[in-house]
Amino acid sequence: MSKLEDKLNLYTSEAEKLGVKVDADLFKLVTKGLGPSIYKEDAELVSSSQKTELETIKKNFLIKKLGLEDGDNLDTAIKTVIDIIGSSNKKKYRAIFYYLLVKELGAESKYEVIDEKKAPKAKKEVKKEIKKKVIKEEKETVAVEEKKAAKEATKVEAKKVTKKAIKKEVIVEKAIIEAKPEVIVESTKAEDVVVVEEVVEAKSEVKDEVTKAEDVVVVEEVVE
Repeated sequence: MSKLEDKLNLYTSEAEKLGVKVDADLFKLVTKGLGPSIYKEDAELVSSSQKTELETIKKNFLIKKLGLEDGDNLDTAIKTVIDIIGSSNKKKYRAIFYYLLVKELGAESKYEVIDEKKAPKAKKEVKKEIKKKVIKEEKETVAVEEKKAAKEATKVEAKKVTKKAIKKEVIVEKAIIEAKPEVIVESTKAEDVVVVEEVVEAKSEVKDEVTKAEDVVVVEEVVE
């Protein structure tokens, strides 16, 4: 017999002493939902004289766990349960206390009571749903990875194109740089030709002037 079963037998026996007949399946779910607290002597008991604890039960169990709206009906249910167990009763077991609250507030639907005969079928349905969910998540993951891969491929191609463009620009710049000295040389040669032509023309003019001067001298000698 497990520890949980030991506790269930103890609580069921105590409930019978109070004249409370429990629904075994529901009682088991409520008790199991309390977790490790039922195995601790102080935690498994409710101190109804402490307002702070009753307030905690209302907020954490009735409102948060059961999803009930805050209202006077919750406080009324807590008082009713205390009366059923007995305000002077020092053994107000939390499992019984919470079970009575669930019954008093009609919150049984918050607990899923599974029929033992239908349990195998229910498990299969759950497995199918889990499998479908896993497959769906895997497909979504693959789709995301494929998109990432496509983006990366696009980036790589863009980088390649950019590199090619840069390479072409470098080649063009080199060609321009290599062509410049030739242009300068050609320009220099053209300037030299102009200078030579000007010198030749100047020499020709000087010769003409010299010739004219010599002719004048001859004429003067003849006249004399």
